[in-house]
Amino acid sequence: MMAIAGAPVTAAILGVAAHVLYFARGEHHLHGLRYVEAFLLSWLSTAALLRRLAETDSGFANPASFSAMLHLCFLCGLLTSCVIYRVLLSPLRRFPGPLDLRISSLSLVFRVRNGDAHKQVQDLHARYGPFVRIGPSAVSVIEPSAIRAVHGADSGFSKGDFYDLLHPAKSLQMMRNKQEHAARRRVWSAAFSDRALRGYEKRAAAYQDKLLARMAESADSGRPMDMRRWIHAFNFDLTSDLALGQPFGNLDSDKNHWVIEVMDAGPKVLGLMLPTWVFRLLSDIPGLNRDWFRWFNFARDSMMARMKTKPEIPDMASALLGVFEGRKPTAEEMALLTGDSQLIIGAGSDTSSSTMTAMLCLLAKHPEVLAKLRDELAPLAVRATPSAISFSSESLASASILNGVINETLRLYPVVPTATYRRAPPQGVEIAGTFIPGGTDVWTPQYAIGRSEEIYQQPNSFRPERWHENPELVKDSRAFAPFLIGPYSCIGKPLALQTIRSTIAKIVCTFDIALAPDDDGLGFEADVKDRWILGVPKLLLTLKRRPGEP
Repeated sequence: MMAIAGAPVTAAILGVAAHVLYFARGEHHLHGLRYVEAFLLSWLSTAALLRRLAETDSGFANPASFSAMLHLCFLCGLLTSCVIYRVLLSPLRRFPGPLDLRISSLSLVFRVRNGDAHKQVQDLHARYGPFVRIGPSAVSVIEPSAIRAVHGADSGFSKGDFYDLLHPAKSLQMMRNKQEHAARRRVWSAAFSDRALRGYEKRAAAYQDKLLARMAESADSGRPMDMRRWIHAFNFDLTSDLALGQPFGNLDSDKNHWVIEVMDAGPKVLGLMLPTWVFRLLSDIPGLNRDWFRWFNFARDSMMARMKTKPEIPDMASALLGVFEGRKPTAEEMALLTGDSQLIIGAGSDTSSSTMTAMLCLLAKHPEVLAKLRDELAPLAVRATPSAISFSSESLASASILNGVINETLRLYPVVPTATYRRAPPQGVEIAGTFIPGGTDVWTPQYAIGRSEEIYQQPNSFRPERWHENPELVKDSRAFAPFLIGPYSCIGKPLALQTIRSTIAKIVCTFDIALAPDDDGLGFEADVKDRWILGVPKLLLTLKRRPGEP
């Protein structure tokens, strides 16, 4: 009985040992379900053993309850050790930040439950300064020099466990191994050559014409148009055509393709910023990931169908499939092709859609900027047909006002507002005189950086001229990296900018745009969400055909 009386203390000590010797070392996010299964098996096994002992010792009135108590003591020991370490002993203990975030990353989930992580993190920096401890092993940094230090080619930083969310499924974006990522990026690079971009420009023109036709219908009816919905439809049709050789047909229908509904739901979950181990544990529950597998199977089947065709104008799949030289991909290669096609559609459509929608909102709120932009674009326009205009990508790339508006939109509404994090190398890194311990997940939140008074004059004002006429409005240009830099930067940047430039140019030269009656545009800013990627709300614009436009 004496041994039994000391069992709870022993269980608690074992919990402390489990934390110190095992859980405080290495990565464990891929094994959450195994740990739960092992814990339950241990509880049941202990209860069974105690039941056998109860047959010879009347001191065991309820073996199952006693086993549960022992395992609860184990958890108490483990969690107590964890809290003490994170608060008092962690290498990050000297970084300022709220106590709850030091203790558990689950606290961040509660804080950002309304989809406002970008504003929450901005507020934390306003309170604590440029370095804020945002989690037990994470620090958020808004120092301008952090961009190069964290994301530069020679930084030594790597991708953290967040990129294992869908493991073992893969795509270029989710590859953590640097050599593997570099090799795959070389394959992707062929998809963004100058020749390839010219082909995409031709493919995009057809979908731009459909978008403009939808806008003309709205202008003729006099009813405001939800630009968020139709810009979204345009980008999904374009990226699905480029990735899979077939558009989703959203511009031809008043109902979204089911894939859009699935993909709209995904970022909402990511916006909760669940710890990777929690996300993966939940994804193991039968039924919760049903829609994702439906989307994965659809993308795989569509890619297999695309492999049997050869488009007249090459698409992005042409570059990805070119490495096989006619041979059939292995199962692993097919899974990677599927993941990459999902990446093209998801990352390419959502991010460009958010930027274009925000850009149209800002132009509608600032008609003086819209007028200057139109004056710049008018001489560059080419009348392709009596009913359509076009622009050369070269002329738009050098249009200072247009690119200033794009940069200012990306500064105010970055496509990834908060979650641009990387893991520090084992030896640690010094950023702006502050040492970051090895293994720390370092965030460089673009929204907070873009709105910092230390980096920009009038940071909350829409001032596109800061990027051409008035560079003094930018105090430190090192901080501006909307597509990031280095080996993990957005490889689709050339295509994104080409599409944004030409689409916005055609819209503003074809239509007068204004906010819907009784809308001052303030609601748009308030309703923007951080769902890992930027989530923009409905944008109702009143459209009128420009004089001389059919």
